Amino acid sequence: MKKILIVALSAFLFIACEEDNESPLEVDTDIIGWWLLNSIIIDDVKQELNRCQADTSLLLDADERVINNIDNFNPQIGCFPNDGGNGWYTVSGNEVTFNYDEGNVFNESVTYTFELKDDTLYLDISNNEIYIYQRK
Repeated sequence: MKKILIVALSAFLFIACEEDNESPLEVDTDIIGWWLLNSIIIDDVKQELNRCQADTSLLLDADERVINNIDNFNPQIGCFPNDGGNGWYTVSGNEVTFNYDEGNVFNESVTYTFELKDDTLYLDISNNEIYIYQRK
């Protein structure tokens, strides 16, 4: 009886540990904002954002997160081009909208869609470019 109990307990612990070791990407895309803030190197995107020239900074700062009135998590990513314009992202589910203004005049909005496959995050931009990110 003692051996059966030990085997059963071992099997239970093995299953429990196996579940704990699941990939952090096996999650609902509602938390993509958190995943974006914590796991993505966003510099690769800046070459495709023609608002940002090569020598500008594209910033992703966890301290710039905001909570809006319907409790969606919206990380802000700032892009500061040489001409003095700026941009920001808002994240909702697996969609990210990039808004750009120049001289405080809003002139562009681009929608990005994220998709999780295996341990890879695919970023599909509305200009048909696709970027692939691996977890850090």
